[in-house]
Amino acid sequence: MSRHEQYLKTIVMVTNVAKTERIMFSRKPIRDPITIVVNGIEIKPKQTVKVVGLTFDENLGWAPHIEKVKQKARYLLFKMKF
Repeated sequence: MSRHEQYLKTIVMVTNVAKTERIMFSRKPIRDPITIVVNGIEIKPKQTVKVVGLTFDENLGWAPHIEKVKQKARYLLFKMKF
């Protein structure tokens, strides 16, 4: 991450820590997760992450994305009833 920060400085950019997310993909449980610190702020791990409109979980599964699509479809069908 420090190399990334150095590169961003060379092109006059900074990392927006408020929008930075971290997830580790693995099929097995992770015993010792790594710690990532940017500008003195630790980036907390997340269970799911949204990338280009698709939601993935730690196992690269689609379950969170499918559930979100189902909820949206139910909502739209409910609105169409009336």
